[in-house]
Amino acid sequence: MALKKITDLDAATTPEETGNLFEIAQDDGGGNFSSKKMSLAQLLALFPTLASGTYTPTFTILANLDSGSSYLCMYTRVGNVVTVWGTLLVDATASGNVRFYLSLPISSTFASTKDASGTAQGLFTSTSNVGWSVVYADIGNNRVLFNAQTNVLTNNQWFFSFSYLVL
Repeated sequence: MALKKITDLDAATTPEETGNLFEIAQDDGGGNFSSKKMSLAQLLALFPTLASGTYTPTFTILANLDSGSSYLCMYTRVGNVVTVWGTLLVDATASGNVRFYLSLPISSTFASTKDASGTAQGLFTSTSNVGWSVVYADIGNNRVLFNAQTNVLTNNQWFFSFSYLVL
């Protein structure tokens, strides 16, 4: 079998190759390094899952909204943590508490409200106070809950970000 060093990787090195082993340095925790040989599949398994993209979340009204919608949003995933950010349009029926759900770009069935957390902020206008929101997991469902306060009674842009665990 051919032995390759990580510095020898190139575009021609693919997971489909067989017979190639890679040599990496392994620290024993005390500053002593030894050589370890592994396949490309074993080497790739050492790195976290990485993903990124865009999606348009489903906006579901729960309370005190005339309408709501989402724009194209962005997300990144590193390991089992996903971070989402974007812009929404929120039109409250009356001043006070408003609540709504957003779908997730990568599925997760939450076991605790703490499995997701984030915030949202309404766009300030010269004639009204801004709205704000906390974001947390909707237990047992593939979505997050926005629990918000506002006194803006027209379509208002909200900017948000939240992170969650893929369970």
